[in-house]
Amino acid sequence: MPQPTLAPNGVIGVLVPWGNTTTQLEIEPLTPPGVVNAIARFNFGPSIDTEAELRAVAGHLSYAEPSAILLSLSPEMFPEGIQRARAMQRAITEASGVPAFTSTDGIFHELQRLNVTRIALIAPAPQERMAAAATNFASEGITVVTACGMDCGLDNIKATPLHDIAEAFRSIDHPDVEAFVQTGTGLPAFAVVNDLQAQLGRPIITSSAAGYRQTLESLGLSLGGSNAHP
Repeated sequence: MPQPTLAPNGVIGVLVPWGNTTTQLEIEPLTPPGVVNAIARFNFGPSIDTEAELRAVAGHLSYAEPSAILLSLSPEMFPEGIQRARAMQRAITEASGVPAFTSTDGIFHELQRLNVTRIALIAPAPQERMAAAATNFASEGITVVTACGMDCGLDNIKATPLHDIAEAFRSIDHPDVEAFVQTGTGLPAFAVVNDLQAQLGRPIITSSAAGYRQTLESLGLSLGGSNAHP
């Protein structure tokens, strides 16, 4: 497909829930030269048929002629969340005709790249949701050693203070942990990663950056910017 003058390396479609204003801010500094991120928003909630919604929005997004589409959503905090994420991924690919990626699989892609199987996990969800997250990670061969559900409240996730996010990471430090993982793409965790990795001495994987990296790699591209970590 023809590429726009200002995006010779391609267009990446990014699907985010209506209330998520975090993902776009986190991936823009990671965008390599010659790439445009085409952001599209979808309805998400208990009364929404998410797969049908994603099919409709991905179909409209196809007019931007993306080379790939990233779904920035974190259902792994819910029972059978990984299966749900992969069903959404298939729905997006079928509707758009281009490869789709998810922040969920992006996390596992990063863990495999780092050869990590034991993690500490934070999420904006209530602590009781972390058991479902641990089960989902275990199904992929990853042990959640410690976990912190920050219980940010759905409407307040994007406004979570960076100090609170940093403290959540510190609270789950454990000698058996090989890496720290943040799930929940609305939580603005990427901003604290540089300093915390130096303090904790182990990699930190954030869901938005992980999904974006995997999407770029599928196109033969690398993260841009000076904060392209871990």
